[in-house]
Parts: sequence; structure tokens; C-alpha cells
Amino acid sequence: MRLIVEDVLESVAYEELIVEQLRRLAVKLCWNELFNREMLSAGFSVDFSALKSLEASTFRRLRKALRGMYGEVGLDDFTRELEVLEGEVAEVSLTESNFPAILNEKAKKLKNIAPIVSALIESVKMEGERLDG
Repeated sequence: MRLIVEDVLESVAYEELIVEQLRRLAVKLCWNELFNREMLSAGFSVDFSALKSLEASTFRRLRKALRGMYGEVGLDDFTRELEVLEGEVAEVSLTESNFPAILNEKAKKLKNIAPIVSALIESVKMEGERLDG
């Protein structure tokens, strides 16, 4: 089955699976962004409202970015590549300042998700800047 990238997130049948995979990556990027902007401390002090706010605004921005992307993506390939990417970055510390660059570099090797991961990274960065004021 081939789906248009824009329709993947809107598809009722597949939305939960794909959104959950993207959400896991987004949360890691959001943690990293907040930590590097010193909105989170190195200890156990966590501002969950900042994390949730950044995550929600990131997804709104990501959806807007995805509307401009066209092309067909195999759903199985898409979800498999997301799983591979998650596995490859699982050992990278979320406090690494270059976590987004590492994620982006690994995503570039995976043709179906590379533009979406790039848009996700950019969305987190832009929303982090907006939150930081």
C-alpha cells in the first residue's frame, strides 16, 4: 500500500502508529532542546508544562510543514525506518548538544523519513526559540 506523505498523519487507520513513533522522537528532541536552553536542569527537576507545551506546538508546526511535502511513501517502509532510527539513537544521551545533528545524520540514510525528521528537528528548534522568547 502506498500513501501520500501528507495523508499519513491524517489517516485514521494508521495515525496512532505513526504519530506515536514520531511523538517518541519529538519528545527526545524536546527534552534536548529544553535542556540545552537551560529550561531543564541536569538533575531531576523537570518542568513538564514546558515539555508538553513544546511538544504540542512542535506537532502543530510539523503538520503545517508536512502539508507542503508531496510524494508517495510506503507505509511499511516508513514505520520500519522510524523503528531503525529510534534504535540507532537510543544510546545517544538526550543532554548531548548535538543530539539533533546526530538524529538528522542518521535519518539522511533512510530515504522515506529523512525529510520528515528534518522538518521535526526544525519544528522543535523554532518552537524552542519561540518559548525562550
